[in-house]
Amino acid sequence: MKADFLPNKPLGEDLLDGKSQNRVADAIMKHITEIDAENGSNNAFPRIIGVEGAWGSGKSNMLLRLQNLLASDYYFFTYDAWGNQEDLQRRSILEQLTDELIQKEQLVKETEITILDTDLDHEPTVKKCSWKRRLFALVARKSTTHDITIPKMESSTKAFALMLLITAIIPTVMDAMKPDNASWWYFIVTLLATFLPFIVFCFLKQRNKWKWSDMWKMYHTEGKTDTSTYTISELEPSVTEFRKWLNDLADSLMEGMHLVIVFDNMDRLPREKVRQLWSSIQTFFAGREYNKVWCIVPFDRERLANAFADEDVDEKHKLPLTNYFIEKTFPVVYRIPVPIITDYRGVFQNLFNQAFGARDEQDLINRCYRLKHPKPNMREMISFINKCVSQCHTWGEEIRLTSIALFELNKDIILDNKTPDEAILSGDYIKGFA
Repeated sequence: MKADFLPNKPLGEDLLDGKSQNRVADAIMKHITEIDAENGSNNAFPRIIGVEGAWGSGKSNMLLRLQNLLASDYYFFTYDAWGNQEDLQRRSILEQLTDELIQKEQLVKETEITILDTDLDHEPTVKKCSWKRRLFALVARKSTTHDITIPKMESSTKAFALMLLITAIIPTVMDAMKPDNASWWYFIVTLLATFLPFIVFCFLKQRNKWKWSDMWKMYHTEGKTDTSTYTISELEPSVTEFRKWLNDLADSLMEGMHLVIVFDNMDRLPREKVRQLWSSIQTFFAGREYNKVWCIVPFDRERLANAFADEDVDEKHKLPLTNYFIEKTFPVVYRIPVPIITDYRGVFQNLFNQAFGARDEQDLINRCYRLKHPKPNMREMISFINKCVSQCHTWGEEIRLTSIALFELNKDIILDNKTPDEAILSGDYIKGFA
């Protein structure tokens, strides 16, 4: 029996009969291209767009179609706010955006980096550099130190050097002290003084077990210079630094190319994280227009209402507060419409055929699913069908596909507070389909 898993990611194809996602993508494409064609960077209209839609309504799928429509002149960068919630948001956005543009070879011009002198009396130095070098400076500022290792002299070498010094000095001293009539004792004292260092050296050698060859070992180790580095993590870029960075990126893009930044999965963040990121978007995009840079933010209004309002706020006050934030941020909002009943039936049939092929049980399973989920979304339908595929891989032809589908639809009833046999024999799991 054919049973193939469905990909649970956007494909850029509108499976709804009304083609509402295609219509929204076409409208946004027209809006973007007309604004860019009018006055270029002198146009005062903010380049920020909101895309409203319920969870699983197809926002990501629509944005993928929009990306395909604008692929020749617009580079799309998607920032996963949910996946980067533990990072410093401003810094993470610039780092990932710049790194991706470098990897995709979209930056064709050099940039500039400001080097600050430790001497406050000197002016900062601005130098030309590659974007890779500037990104390195953003990620972490590295300081380099040179540590000189001074070798230690061997004790035997010290003794030998001292012996040579004494041997050279004693004859001179003894010659100065030589009496007019030198006697035999003078020559004996001179001889002993001359050989005294050798006698002392031999004594030390015997006591410390030196070797004669140690005299020629000048150092324990060879002299060398060690280079060590340490990293100091930077703080979040300031508002001025962030804006300048985006403008510089836009200026370095290939001729005729624009940049579209999509902030995805923002409404999945915890309450405080949503507020912080929304504040950054408001500051950097809603309040300022960039040359050749667009910002698109898909969102779910109901989920945002839980983030913007405190927990003790009444439900009736949450939505007006959310509406205020949305209207304050976006000059333009496009909405993904909710599918109608005929769309649900057609989409489910299309997905079912992709997974299982044409089967007699398809209409029955389709009706049962829509009775259980009157207003499903694409993601939920794909998840349900993939669960059925998983069961088919496990049981093969031993269990009918209809029975597998009913089990997945009513798994909570069958497995709740009783044995599966009791739940199945009681018939409780099919009461909703009678």
